[in-house]
Amino acid sequence: MVCQEKDMVLILTSKLGVNELCFFFLCFVYLSQVADRHDLLLKLQGNVKDLEEQNREAMATINHRGEVIKQLREEIKTLERKVGRESELNRKMKNIIQYSHSNRDIPSAAKQFCPY
Repeated sequence: MVCQEKDMVLILTSKLGVNELCFFFLCFVYLSQVADRHDLLLKLQGNVKDLEEQNREAMATINHRGEVIKQLREEIKTLERKVGRESELNRKMKNIIQYSHSNRDIPSAAKQFCPY
């Protein structure tokens, strides 16, 4: 009986050693996987930061272009008003010239069409 017990203790001890070895191996594998995932997470976080920076730059460019377009539209309106006034002045000048050719009295013709 004592011999059987000793054999049983040796068998159990050897099995326990194998189980501990399996446990440590599995722990190593899981830790390795966790480390790989952590590295991947850090890489993806870096990519997200790069994309956010690109997005900020693109939005700044869009806003700048929007401001430029707004200024150009205002310039166009101003120029259209100016051209409208100049065409009105040209029309008045043509009338003065036509009237002066018919009357040969430039000062009175100018006063009639341009009171200032």
